[in-house]
Amino acid sequence: MDKLALLFPGQGSQYVGMGQSLCEAHPVAARTFEEASDALGFNLQTLCFAGDVQELTKTEHAQPAILTASVAAFRVYSQEIGIEPAWVAGHSLGEFTALTCAGAIQFADAVRLVYRRGQFMQAATPQGVGAMSAIFGLNDQLVEELCREHSRGDAIVVVANHNSADQIVISGHAHAVRQVEEACKQHGSTSVVSLKVSAPFHSPLMVQAAERLNEELKRYTYCDPKWPVISNVTAEPYVHADQLVDLLTAQTTSPVRWQSTMDYLVKQGVNTVIELGPKSVLTNLAKGYPLRAFAFDKQGEINRYHQELRDAKARNHTAIAQLVDSCIAVAVCTKNRGLDEENYQQGVIAPYQALQRLRQQLEEGEKEGGYGDVQEAFSLLRLILQTKKAPDTEQAMRFEQLTSKSDLQQRFPEIGNEWQAS
Repeated sequence: MDKLALLFPGQGSQYVGMGQSLCEAHPVAARTFEEASDALGFNLQTLCFAGDVQELTKTEHAQPAILTASVAAFRVYSQEIGIEPAWVAGHSLGEFTALTCAGAIQFADAVRLVYRRGQFMQAATPQGVGAMSAIFGLNDQLVEELCREHSRGDAIVVVANHNSADQIVISGHAHAVRQVEEACKQHGSTSVVSLKVSAPFHSPLMVQAAERLNEELKRYTYCDPKWPVISNVTAEPYVHADQLVDLLTAQTTSPVRWQSTMDYLVKQGVNTVIELGPKSVLTNLAKGYPLRAFAFDKQGEINRYHQELRDAKARNHTAIAQLVDSCIAVAVCTKNRGLDEENYQQGVIAPYQALQRLRQQLEEGEKEGGYGDVQEAFSLLRLILQTKKAPDTEQAMRFEQLTSKSDLQQRFPEIGNEWQAS
């Protein structure tokens, strides 16, 4: 079975028109933008759908816009697909979105928070003082060393994002960033890309913004998240809501540990990720991992995911129908050692008829073929074998025969414990 993580993008993913098709097709998405506009006091829908790209790119606009578009996508996903994630994570701003979708932050509060966060971050340094750049093809230890070599009191440059094994983002004073860019080229970087950002995010130049954000964060109430949310600072899940203020404050001046986040998810057994929000930056970063990645913003990818779900559902249905057939066969061929006629009617005939009904319901589509049907079949068969007084060793052997097919074990890993629980 899939172990799913939902991912939420950060600043830089915005574009004019984002979320528009979702709002036109899904009322829940349109209501999400309306809620955000009410919380902010200006029309976010107009800004996102038909606004000026320069206005949308401003930090205080981009942050609530991306968060809103991402939450709208999450709400549509919940209605249309509805598979609950095992984990959620977001890149920088996306961490606020992840916490919001996990129920730790109220949506209206999150919109106001990131709007203020954007204002604080922009005000922390004058326009043009800071810069950010993406470095490709060098390991993070070398880039960190180059940053230390070119940093001094009035010229700070640090690693801001550990995005992947091949991509690192640096941030700091503009002239120091340019020096590290040149040093990286000399050390064999395959590409160096200056980022179009309005401030040097995730660097010590954001200390003032972090202090102001800390005070703002303390004004709100938070809940424990419904699903584990990975922190950018620790690359580990939040344990409880009390951590939000400190970790979201620290995130402002700390590097985003995205590579470690993805490593953690894979280690936990995640094999599928869906990016909810504009563009597909995180989907592209996931391509280096042994998992399936889909961008909700790309209709073709979501159509492919829908088809995979339908195909998997059909395979599950067939496997469970075959399992019920096997349970019926075991019930018939197991020797009856019980002598009580009344018990036989209640413990053999009745559950045997229930197994037949279950098989018919699966065949006629009245049952979807979920794990609950596996549990029901085993419970009925267990009753039959116990009533027939089959020895424990025989019951264990029958169960082993029923579950020995590798495809059944792959679809339902928990099936190994089901016989004891039934």
